[in-house]
Amino acid sequence: MVFSIGAEAGSQKRQRKLKKTRTHVVQTSRADRDAVKKKASIRDDFDEYRSQEGGGEEENDDALARQNWFMFQRTYPSAGLPDEARKKAWDARPRPDRGLDFVSQAATGWTPIGPVGSLAYLPLRPNFGINSGRINAIAVSPVDPNLILIGASTGGIWRSTDGGAHFTPVSDSQTDLAVGGLAFAKSNSQIVYAGMGDAPDSVYFGTGVLKSTDAGLTWTKVSAQCASNAPTCLPTYGTTWKIETDANDANRVYIAQRSTKDSSGSVVRTGFFVSTDGGVNWTKTFSGSINDFAVKPNDPQTIYAVARFADAPAGAAGLYRSTNAGLNWTAIPFPAGFPTYIPAHMRLAVTAADPSRLYVYFGNAFTATDLRLESISFDAGGTPTWSNNGNRIFASSSDPNIGRAIDGGQFGYNSYLVADPQNASVVYAGSRDVFKSTDGGVNFTNITKTFGAAPAFPFNPANGNAHSDQHCLTITPAGVIYIGNDGGIYKSTDSGGTFTSLSDTLSLTQFVGLALHPTNSAITYGGAQDNGTQRRTTADPNRWEDFASGDGGHPVINSADPSMMWRTYVYGRVTRFLNNGDITSATTVAT
Repeated sequence: MVFSIGAEAGSQKRQRKLKKTRTHVVQTSRADRDAVKKKASIRDDFDEYRSQEGGGEEENDDALARQNWFMFQRTYPSAGLPDEARKKAWDARPRPDRGLDFVSQAATGWTPIGPVGSLAYLPLRPNFGINSGRINAIAVSPVDPNLILIGASTGGIWRSTDGGAHFTPVSDSQTDLAVGGLAFAKSNSQIVYAGMGDAPDSVYFGTGVLKSTDAGLTWTKVSAQCASNAPTCLPTYGTTWKIETDANDANRVYIAQRSTKDSSGSVVRTGFFVSTDGGVNWTKTFSGSINDFAVKPNDPQTIYAVARFADAPAGAAGLYRSTNAGLNWTAIPFPAGFPTYIPAHMRLAVTAADPSRLYVYFGNAFTATDLRLESISFDAGGTPTWSNNGNRIFASSSDPNIGRAIDGGQFGYNSYLVADPQNASVVYAGSRDVFKSTDGGVNFTNITKTFGAAPAFPFNPANGNAHSDQHCLTITPAGVIYIGNDGGIYKSTDSGGTFTSLSDTLSLTQFVGLALHPTNSAITYGGAQDNGTQRRTTADPNRWEDFASGDGGHPVINSADPSMMWRTYVYGRVTRFLNNGDITSATTVAT
């Protein structure tokens, strides 16, 4: 959401601010040198972490170095991020009990200008409809299929009571807005937990766990605050892959955190935690990088987890099982003949339709050249039998096994695995698109179709029926499917045959940069994460439209001719537009 305010600073005020800035630079020169030293130290820690986590997001791309820079900008000139810094800042905000009502003050000077849902890029609007920002989690009430909660990567928790037709933000009073996971308690539908922190980006930290006792209408932070890495606490800062509850005990909660920060301020992996008192106190029972976990449907004592990296005493990546509700873990080794690489990412799924079956999804890199999706069946004694379906990446479209292919692009960023709770043979694998199997994970069909056929999977959004880059999927007992991706939330009522956008009332666009027209306040541009470069529409100032698709960067307006602007894109690409962003006037000026 973007707000506008009337101009109030003249040239003299700007000069005073500039003078103060120059003075600050001189006064903090020593702090600057110390911070540079700290940056080098952080980089060393990141390099070590990167070697353990399997590299950057794509070839020649140092993702963790970007995270290093991200954190450095926000902690300079301090050595790191102080514990409770965000909470203390939030608690210090102007409030009515202090005679300073920020809400009333803001109402007199600020006006929201959206986007409340963005119109997709014009050539793709019939395919994608209304877009918003990235959705990490979707939870549907176990007793009311029209009650839906969504968790946004940086936009908080939103609630719908009409099957997704309308959403309302419900966690704006909280310190955290980065949501990693959501879970209704199976034994009490009034209780919902939210694990905070955006795991795909790993540095948009949350500060623990939120809890609702009124089915997601209001939220309170419940996880205890104590010293970093204390034995009965979640880390003060963390990112969440998943949160879940025991089937019979709403106070027993499990969470898998991806990352936290250590005492030096560096980003490090964390682990699997258990709470027995409704999310207040926590015990770490597995130390490492847990990508996913699942509770066996008919046996809450059995939990499966997949670890990208495991610290001592486990010490090895792979599949793990606990038979005492997450307290202790035992490895389930890959069978002979399976790849020996350390997986870059892993996901798993269980189904109430066949509790003895477990699906596992793993690959070797962000751009996977080896991608596996296996079915495991357990006998009465717990001994596993693996399906051994083989690599899902193929070199030729004539390969007789091409029907098993799954897109390995951006594996680990857009990845999930969900088994249908009513039919154990139906499995959904998240990738840049959604892939569906109806034969127990042997063959797959692309059901969102933004990318073309295997083996190349060319980008072909004109055939798509939902935004790309999938992050979560939920199936109701009635078979309604909800998917969350980089473009918001979509719904299917025909088993994935078609999808309809539900993002019309969401304000979750993740802007990278903004540009304001120097003389026309009705014209504003914004570069958005995977939702293009957008501009406000004249018909509805809260409704924006994407006029240059992809990942939008920083827009720039020509001060001499404000009807001319430039949009920036990844890899240094720059495009010029005339007539205030007219889509037909685009000219590429740098690549």
